[in-house]
Amino acid sequence: MSRVSRWLISTLIPIFIFSLILFPSHASAATYGPSSDPLRGKQAYLDRIRIDAAWASTPTGGKPIIVAIVDTGVDLEHPDLVDNLIPGINLIDNNQPPQDDYGHGTNVAGILGATTGNDIGIAGIARNVRMMPIKALASDGYGGEKELGEGIKYAVDHGAQIVLLSLGLNKQSTYMEEIVKYAESKNVLLVAAVGNEGNSIKYPAGFQTVLAVGGIGLDNEIESRSNHGPELDIVAPWTVYTTALGGRYEYKEGSSMAAPQVAGVAALIWSKYPELKAHQIRSLLTQTAEDVNKPGWDPYTGYGLLRADRALTQSIKEDPFEPNDVIEQAQPLSVDTSISASFSSNKDQDWFALDCDYPGTLSIRLTWDGTNKPTLRHVKLDKTYQDYSFSDSGKSVELTVNKGRNYIKLQAPDLKKGSQLAYKLTTKFHIYEDPFEVNDRQYQAFVLPTRSQQIVGTFHDVKDQDWFKLNIKNSGKLRVRVVVDTNRIDPVLLLQKQNEKALIIDKKGDGATEISPELQVTPGEFYIRVSNIKDYSEPVVGEYTLFIEYEEQIIDPYEPNDKKYQATLMTQGESYQGVMETKKDIDWFQFEVTESGTVQIDITDIGPKGKLEVKLYNLANREIGSYEQWSQGDRIQIKQKLKEGTYFIKLESADWKERQPYKLIVN
Repeated sequence: MSRVSRWLISTLIPIFIFSLILFPSHASAATYGPSSDPLRGKQAYLDRIRIDAAWASTPTGGKPIIVAIVDTGVDLEHPDLVDNLIPGINLIDNNQPPQDDYGHGTNVAGILGATTGNDIGIAGIARNVRMMPIKALASDGYGGEKELGEGIKYAVDHGAQIVLLSLGLNKQSTYMEEIVKYAESKNVLLVAAVGNEGNSIKYPAGFQTVLAVGGIGLDNEIESRSNHGPELDIVAPWTVYTTALGGRYEYKEGSSMAAPQVAGVAALIWSKYPELKAHQIRSLLTQTAEDVNKPGWDPYTGYGLLRADRALTQSIKEDPFEPNDVIEQAQPLSVDTSISASFSSNKDQDWFALDCDYPGTLSIRLTWDGTNKPTLRHVKLDKTYQDYSFSDSGKSVELTVNKGRNYIKLQAPDLKKGSQLAYKLTTKFHIYEDPFEVNDRQYQAFVLPTRSQQIVGTFHDVKDQDWFKLNIKNSGKLRVRVVVDTNRIDPVLLLQKQNEKALIIDKKGDGATEISPELQVTPGEFYIRVSNIKDYSEPVVGEYTLFIEYEEQIIDPYEPNDKKYQATLMTQGESYQGVMETKKDIDWFQFEVTESGTVQIDITDIGPKGKLEVKLYNLANREIGSYEQWSQGDRIQIKQKLKEGTYFIKLESADWKERQPYKLIVN
């Protein structure tokens, strides 16, 4: 079962900018003043997001905003939280209240909604909030996808306007995607942390309508532990001071601590402007964020640092990407997002720049009202381009994209003079199909050359798995390793010689490397399968690299023959190829002399390192001869007069340095 984990890390926010909203004035209303809480001085993160100015712009009173916290529960008796709590649910044990037994949910709750101005402890961001604790994670901080989905749905069905998710999993699933769509259909804002492994963004933050929040360092430097990628929307301070179990307070860090800052400001906005929709809250937060890395959006900071003051004082722009009328003004855009903008006239051109981490297909979907037929031009780095037209609202065009920068130009050339046209643009990237397809079944296995090599593959389709085959002609040793570049892949290796039992290697977890033991392989067909774990069946934007290490190597087929009673019975005139595997290896052979006379024993093709010793015994175990390899030779020749009877040859290495092959013939 996929496990949902809590993190001390921040989350990102998808962006949807629809129409210009001129907010009503609240100049005559009373607003919130600064906090009088005694530990406010330890909350430096509040100053970084300019919370005092935001409070000064937020009217007091009004209907409280309900924020559900799907987490480990909340300390229900914490004096700084109790006044802002409403009934929730315990999905781990339905007979118990959602009491926190781990601490993470209590940390999150304090940032969001600790009672401000009560002369106790710290100040919460949302001044007019009621927190609904939903315990979906157990006492170890982990839980299942099922409980996470049930927690979100419970929150939506019980009046929550915002659902805070400082947790996540690497698995993308249709089940969770449907839950997210359900929340959006009910005008509920989902705010989620991205994770803190310095890797791909976790789900549900990875879904387009979820506000994905990451963390940022003390001096607005990129926080390397905060997950990043095309789904990232916004960042907030990584380090906080907040409530803890048992009525205490403590410093914490992570994207889990950044996400409640964004949720808290969202609650302030909704308290001031209750007429807004969830997508407009997302738009306002991202439009008003402060650039801290590159201008515009980027995969490490999204649209920038959360600015509570701007979010509470500025209006939503109908097209926040202007000016972008020429390619030189192209605005950075994620390959996995949804935005809103507008054409101000039929001459208005909207240019965007999209950076792809891999080759693949970029789906561009445009929706608008009316009968217009907007156009799209795709421009590659080499200046070549291709033109497309959207036949109907909601239709998509598929662009074949290379790794690196791609440009698109949107225009509505048939727009009537003096008219404007608002539109919603949704992008979705699909990774390329690797060159070894179709190889989803063993009988479709792609035949690789029998040598050491490395290849790169993808899981581009649902339930994709890749089979490969080596036609091994000579014995040797084989080791296989698979490395992935995203935590959304938990790789599994299957190794199998034809008609033999398969060896499955799945010892580690998401994003980890799987390595086979060194295998001794013999001639025949040998299969290798690379796959994601069974639960991770959706396509993945990421690559795996398969390393195959193969070395032809003679394998001693006569082992075990280390003891006299295990001696290999020889036929005169036949060649026996063996190997001294270790310095302690001893090889025994037995032959019969049917008529007295001279017997010739030849040991040839002896490996270059080490010194081979040979002893000859009769049936009574009496040594009748001892011989050594020539100092400069690779052979030993023995001519010995023997009577009729049974004899034994004992081979061992006097100065073993590495595997030492040889050939033995008795005539």
